[in-house]
Amino acid sequence: MLKLIMVFAELERKLTAERTLSTMQDRTERGLWNGGFVHGYLSDPDDRGKLIIDPEWAAIIKTHFFDAFEELGSVGAVQRHLRQAGIRLPKTKTRHGKLKGGQPFAKQQVKRILRNRIYLGELHWGEAHCLDSHEPIIDERQFDRVQRKLDETARTRSNHRHTDGRCYLLRGLVQCGCGAMMTPKSAHGRNRKYHYYACTKQNHLGNKTDCQAPMIPAESLEAAVIDRVVKIGVNTGDRQKIFEAAMREVDDEGRKLASQIDIARHRLTRVQVEIQNLLEVLKHMGRSGITSVGDELKQLEVEREKLQTDIKAMTEQESPIKQITEAGRAFLEDWQDIGEILGGAEPDEQRCLLHHFVQSLELKFLDGEEKRAE
Repeated sequence: MLKLIMVFAELERKLTAERTLSTMQDRTERGLWNGGFVHGYLSDPDDRGKLIIDPEWAAIIKTHFFDAFEELGSVGAVQRHLRQAGIRLPKTKTRHGKLKGGQPFAKQQVKRILRNRIYLGELHWGEAHCLDSHEPIIDERQFDRVQRKLDETARTRSNHRHTDGRCYLLRGLVQCGCGAMMTPKSAHGRNRKYHYYACTKQNHLGNKTDCQAPMIPAESLEAAVIDRVVKIGVNTGDRQKIFEAAMREVDDEGRKLASQIDIARHRLTRVQVEIQNLLEVLKHMGRSGITSVGDELKQLEVEREKLQTDIKAMTEQESPIKQITEAGRAFLEDWQDIGEILGGAEPDEQRCLLHHFVQSLELKFLDGEEKRAE
């Protein structure tokens, strides 16, 4: 009987995973975004799952990524350009209050943006796709030019030898304790090939660098990260803490804006009343009243116009904050199914998922007889 129950439980697990994947593919085909934050877009508050343009980041993506790549000719040059322009990853706080983000874009993060077809207005999930799901930021001709240049560069670079058919799930996410990225590397053993994440500073500088970080076995690190992401997914308390920490800064900014809008609206009401009172005075006094109240009326009208402009600007700032909060709540709900989704996904899909849920992994190596990472 126990074995029969376990068989049914396993069947239900597989069916659940298949249903979840089918749902995500269906959402993609209907033009609905399955992921989390993406530079250049916001979640539409009036049509959940749809993406709308983020004016600030859309301009950055166009000018400082795609246009800059065509002008400068390499991902490394774009990375240096972003650093010089002061364009960095957004800052967020962890559930322990530690500030994350704010660092310059890594090379792989720049390349991932340049390769992302989402900027053409397309959505892709496995074999499912929607070619006109949202407003594009980049036109197809420019995107194709960038891809051709990236492909040419990839063919000529020797450090792509490790691309041996294996999908490295954490490529572009792992950061060494020295600050450099850790990228895939493989080595031949006696009976098989071994796969690692290795510090790029060591790869490029060898003995000229002080970094002594060991290579990390790819399978072990990927399994540990997946296990942690899945455990958070099934723990409502952990998910809620992460959401609350991420939203705390957003909420603080939202409350500050709401207070400023409220103060401005109260003042606008007072100004409009004063203007109305002065107009009543003019009505009774006629032309003789223009000299005495004309200047005051003009000042009030100037103040009214400024208040109206300020309120409009603050309201426009308030709207993205509400959209981010709504997107965060939706992302939190989706997280609880991550175990089933990862279990039934292909490696390329697993990599895509992990890049939605993990912004970066910073490895710190403990001193001792054996170097260990935490």
